[in-house]
Amino acid sequence: MEQEAAVVGESLRRIVLRVLERNRSELEATTSWVAFADANGLVSVEWSSDPRIEREMRAIALGAGAELDTDAAGRNGIGTALRLGTSSFVRGADHDDERFFDLVCAASPVLHPVNSSVCGVINVTGHLKASHSHVALALKLIVSQIRGELVRATPPRPLRLADAHRRLTAHMPNAVATFDENTLIAEDALTPQLATVNRRELWESLSTLSVTAKEMVLPTGHRVRVVPVTKGTWSHGASAVFDISRANAVDAVGHDGDGGPLTLLEEAERSVIASVLRQSGGNKSDAAERLGLSRGTLYARIRRYRL
Repeated sequence: MEQEAAVVGESLRRIVLRVLERNRSELEATTSWVAFADANGLVSVEWSSDPRIEREMRAIALGAGAELDTDAAGRNGIGTALRLGTSSFVRGADHDDERFFDLVCAASPVLHPVNSSVCGVINVTGHLKASHSHVALALKLIVSQIRGELVRATPPRPLRLADAHRRLTAHMPNAVATFDENTLIAEDALTPQLATVNRRELWESLSTLSVTAKEMVLPTGHRVRVVPVTKGTWSHGASAVFDISRANAVDAVGHDGDGGPLTLLEEAERSVIASVLRQSGGNKSDAAERLGLSRGTLYARIRRYRL
């Protein structure tokens, strides 16, 4: 398991380096420090738009090897994104470490394309007293490109499972486990129910069903509703729907003002804006200043994303 995690980590690190190289010319036109940290907050990749900001980051101990989880460094972009599991925006004195008071940091988790576990965090930092409206925009661009590469590097079968899982959970409040012979995607709410059941047992139970079956009895005795990943066959896997509510069932999928699904870029922007609004206690003027946007632009985004 540790070797597998190491391989995944190194593969992701290479993807991050490729994405940064691809966007080098656009980023060099800004004053930015970009960092990738693993799921523990340890920075393994960094990039600076110019030598000056690189020296400034070094002077405050920011660089490869820095530990930026909140336990080690207090409130900061990377640590807050890890702790909350969503995008963060930390500005000036909102940092716990006074050495970071001149910085604006936007960070977002990089999620595994199949099970949505946090693989790491991307952070973009700019100067508080300089123009920093690019920080959130650069973040969403980088994260969306990394996610795209992760999806392309993932075999089709587990991606099909993940798509089926997301489609089902988007329309119901119940906890769901989606599985096939090799993959299990399960909600945290199901940890007690699945603690004594392994993926092989689930798959064997499924293989005994007729194609018209609507329910399945788990090895633990729990009766669950089952939905095939592909209609008319269990060979591609199934989703087991439990009679347990998901804590995050409300607003599971973002939509635009017309009710259509958001793109990856829009999801990232919506997440950043929502995070800043929470940190501002709903004060839109404060949030607009933190984001480096005009109030009119922020109001338009709020309406568009139904925040």
